[in-house]
Order: sequence, then structure tokens, then C-alpha cells
Amino acid sequence: MQAFSNSLVTIITPAVATAVLAFGGIRIILLIDLVTFAIAFTALLFFVKIPVMTEDSNNKKESFLKNCCAGLSFLRKHTPIWKMILFFSFINLLASMAGNSIMPAMVLARTGDNQIALGMVSSSIGIGALVGSILVTVVKPFKSKTKVIFLSCAVSFLLCDILWGVGQSVAIWMFAAFAGNLPLPFLSANLTTIMRTKVPIEMQGRVFSTRDTFQYITIPIGLFLGGYLADNIFEPFMLNISPIQQMLSKLVGTGRGSGMAVIYLITGTIGFLVSLRSAKDPIYKSLD
Repeated sequence: MQAFSNSLVTIITPAVATAVLAFGGIRIILLIDLVTFAIAFTALLFFVKIPVMTEDSNNKKESFLKNCCAGLSFLRKHTPIWKMILFFSFINLLASMAGNSIMPAMVLARTGDNQIALGMVSSSIGIGALVGSILVTVVKPFKSKTKVIFLSCAVSFLLCDILWGVGQSVAIWMFAAFAGNLPLPFLSANLTTIMRTKVPIEMQGRVFSTRDTFQYITIPIGLFLGGYLADNIFEPFMLNISPIQQMLSKLVGTGRGSGMAVIYLITGTIGFLVSLRSAKDPIYKSLD
């Protein structure tokens, strides 16, 4: 359901945003942003009721710092879960370096600033995730959830990042966006199942907050690195003729956007190989 709702947003947003921008300009976009924020804020403040939990008299209240350390302590004692969290911390670094962060710049650079092409590629991301979320709902659960997680990740890097790098047409980018995002609901559904069943319910709040800290702290780092590497290293490098540049140009082409294509090629290859290696790691068998 999470993948389904997120994919609908990804499909609808480019079309609606483009129409509103053309009709009313950026001021209307900002106004809508503020109004929707006010609606969400009001709903959370007045209409969401948090149930009162009955506390066990034997449970002692712990300090905020001890609660924070409890989540980390639990993960360090459960090595397979801890290792998987560190795996996704690295994957999020790769994905944020390339992924959807530099995709708009690359598509616009390689299509002469064609915003329709960018909208088509962006919508294909949502359509792929939408189809994947429907499939993961109707298929039978897999015996090895960990293999589904790692193989889905590997397929996503192979079909999305690498194809975005070597592809030089809107049709290929659309297929890559669709095919690369289709397996992601399988990844998230099986990962959520493992975390919900392997972590005691009384520890889930502390463990999940610790997990999110380690998994997502690499995203802003990756976003910074992706932009910096594209603007200052790979784009200038691909505009100057050299033996390595000529070799890479046979794979990704030349001109504006070719440097960002190289980034996709590198992150896609690393992500694919690391995911396949993790799928064969016996330490994760206990999670199945």
C-alpha cells in the first residue's frame, strides 16, 4: 500500500504540476504548497488521536539517551539485521548520488531541455512502482525474503541506473525507469516484513528510529556528491578528449549529459555487484 500510494503521487505530480505552472506560474505552485501544508498540519494537530498506552508497573522509565542507545544496542546484538541496515546505508549513498537526483538534469541536457521528455521519464518511474506494488500484493510470499530483497536491488541497479547511463533516447530511459522501479515494492515489502517480525514490538520504535538514522544519513551526502561530481569532475572530463573519454563515449555518447551518464554507469555497476554479493551471504539465512 505504501508503494502503491507513492507511485500514484509520482505519476500524477508531473502532469498536474506542469499544468498548474503553465496556468498560474510559480506563485500558484508555492501557494498550493503552503495550503497543503496547512491542511496536513491541522489534521495532525486536531484530528489524529494518539491512544494512551497502559504501562507495565514493572517497566522502569528510562532516559532519552538510554532509549536512543537501546535501539543501537539491540541492532549490534542482532548481526544480520545490523548488517542489512549498513548495506542499505551504502545503497542509499549510491542511489542518491545518481538515481532521481541528477536524472532531470541529464535528460534535459541530452534532449535540448525537452520538458515533455522529462515528464514522460518521471511518470514511467511511478508507473513501474505502481505495477510492482500490484504484483507484490497478489503473488504468494517468497520463502527467502532476503534473496528477494537483494535480487530486487540488483535488478533495479541493472535495469535502471546502467540503462540510464548507456541509453541515449527517451524510449530507453522510459523503459529503464519503468523496469528499474518495478522490483522496488518487492524489496520494501519483504524488508518491512522482516523488520516487523524479527524486532519485538516493544523495541520497534527505538530500533526503527536507529535504523532510519543509519540508513538515511547517507542520502544528503550522496546528493551533495552527485551534484559536485557531475558539475566539477565528470561533465568537464567528458567534454575533453582523452583515451579514457573516448572509451567511455562508446558506451554513453558525448556532449552535455554524458558525464552524468558515466555516474549512472559507475553507481549502477557497483550497486548491482554489491547486491549480488549480499544475496549469497549466508549470514542473512537466519532472517528467513
